[in-house]
Amino acid sequence: MSLTRALRSIAVAAAAVTLPLVSAPAAVAEPAPALVDQGDVLLTDAGGGQVSSCTIGYVDEANGRAWTDAHCGGNGTEVYDAFYTPIGRLHHIYPDVFAAVQNSDDSRWGPVSRMSDVAFIEFYDSKFIGQNYFSGDPIAEPQVGDNLCTYGNRTQRIACSPILYLNGPVAITADVGSDHGDSGGPAWIEGKGYFGQLLGADWIWRSDQGKITTTVFRQIGNNDLANPLDLHQPVEGYEPDFDLVRSQNVTTTADADRILNEKRQRDAEEQERVERHRRGEPLEEDLRRARDTKSELEGRKKDVEDKLENTTPEDQIDSEDKLTERAELERELEEINSTLEIVNEQTEIYERMSTDKGDYERSERSERSERKSIISWLTGR
Repeated sequence: MSLTRALRSIAVAAAAVTLPLVSAPAAVAEPAPALVDQGDVLLTDAGGGQVSSCTIGYVDEANGRAWTDAHCGGNGTEVYDAFYTPIGRLHHIYPDVFAAVQNSDDSRWGPVSRMSDVAFIEFYDSKFIGQNYFSGDPIAEPQVGDNLCTYGNRTQRIACSPILYLNGPVAITADVGSDHGDSGGPAWIEGKGYFGQLLGADWIWRSDQGKITTTVFRQIGNNDLANPLDLHQPVEGYEPDFDLVRSQNVTTTADADRILNEKRQRDAEEQERVERHRRGEPLEEDLRRARDTKSELEGRKKDVEDKLENTTPEDQIDSEDKLTERAELERELEEINSTLEIVNEQTEIYERMSTDKGDYERSERSERSERKSIISWLTGR
């Protein structure tokens, strides 16, 4: 009987999304800053003209920071909001340990990788500080059995499931259906307050049980700043009860629709305001690059889908190697689909802004022509 875990990156269902940076942050001469709220998307520079996408976990107004995951970007990386406005820098709480984890194939690093996967964004200015839509500001002390709820900017839904295991600052629930780009998203306990950030999904395979998927969360790192954990020593893991994990229900909160509607309305207002600010800029190159990126991603998606058709279906998998092969293809397809969603949205924004700019310029020309005609008539010229 063998037990195999996807331990290294916790990337099966909620890792950062990497996508081409189709609009350089420097293009905005005088940014019109949007408030950064809990549950908002955050973008980090991944190098080579790429950015990675995660979710804001908690806005710490008193200290001018927001909490998220370390795997959302490199230590010291600049962070941007959804409009590519620079908002601050990412700071890992355990930079050395987390870097070692990423370069290790040793499975004993599994629990350490989760415990070291915590970071905060230090805002450049208090004008970016928003609010905690989902959890409110209080911090909760968790217990096994508490109903832990989470939100990710990728899936844009609230999902809850009971805490099954607590391993220091790490909580484990059943699979709540997180996806790429949800990483760093808020996790809170109903009636108690904020717990921490979503790390991602952890699939576990056993020869006599098949596969299960759990969701992994990391407690907010405020205590780690004052009293850092000793993560240079091996940390004891946990052995999941497959039947217990499979029997858990995924629910939502009674106020989920209200919260999500309020957030959507606020997001739409912020987007309209920023778009109005940017209509005076040249958009043709941004639009061309967005369309090229979309075409490239669609080609990659077709290639991966073709490969998946030629692999063993999951219900017929009888070995760890086959499971890993299929999981990697499915993960790549999820990454492409989530990236495509963001690029499609960007393309639509640029197309709309280009159309609005053209309408505005035509209107301006028409008004100037009318004014000139009236002046000519009045002066007899």
